[in-house]
Amino acid sequence: MRFKIFSKRALMGTEVAITIIHDSKREAAEAMDAAFKEIIRIESIMNIYDSKSEAFKLNEIGCLSNPSPELRYVLDRALEYYERSTGLFDIAIEREKLDEDQKPILLEDKFVKLSKGVRRISLGGIAKGYAVDRAATVLRSMGIRSALIDAGGDIAAIGEKVENEPWRIGIRDPLKKENILAVVKLSDKSIATSGIYERSGVKNPKTGKFVKDTLSATVIHEKTIDADALATIALISPEMGLELAETYQAEILVIRRSGKVLSTQGFHEYVESWSVNNLR
Repeated sequence: MRFKIFSKRALMGTEVAITIIHDSKREAAEAMDAAFKEIIRIESIMNIYDSKSEAFKLNEIGCLSNPSPELRYVLDRALEYYERSTGLFDIAIEREKLDEDQKPILLEDKFVKLSKGVRRISLGGIAKGYAVDRAATVLRSMGIRSALIDAGGDIAAIGEKVENEPWRIGIRDPLKKENILAVVKLSDKSIATSGIYERSGVKNPKTGKFVKDTLSATVIHEKTIDADALATIALISPEMGLELAETYQAEILVIRRSGKVLSTQGFHEYVESWSVNNLR
């Protein structure tokens, strides 16, 4: 007999929901608790609004000695995507001036510091995906082979829901949130969507203006941290997103405000059904 347990908590600036299907209810509950504890731990490092966090101290002082391995990894990945996207993925949220050639941080062996002209950074576009990946790692290490972690649309699917039946994820209509545009099937994959679902929207760091021409970008990848970052890039520049999709072996679906849909060919292999004919 298999048991299904579900829980959700307010974490990482959103609602995090975890579903576990396992043959021991006790083991599932223990794994659930451990996964949430890991997300809380990551949030305690990355939350720029928590005065005890490393990210807060970096913003407050401008420099941080001996950053934790977790913060170092996330910052390193953020710099990687900054460079690959020619500055479109930028964790700097306050600069003295827009400068596409200025990296947001300087990351060395024993310290990290904000670059000249950068007043503040935010890890909101990448830390959430990392937290989901860490929670997935914890679940797998505890013997969980069937689970779904959803942190406000950054989702990791562990294994299958049941044997020979993958997890099914709905992609919402960015203009009508109650409608589902498509349903995708995932097993041991991650998916993330960036778009006008978000209350604050997404700015193009090179112009300082909110993205208007693209409604949403959905990315499927092996890791949630990569899907998270790539979805942000694809929302700002679908062309850059599609270019990087090939580099990172990701699949992307972009919906433009004009109604035009752009995607990698491989994305369609995950789609079980379309709810709108013009998205086929």
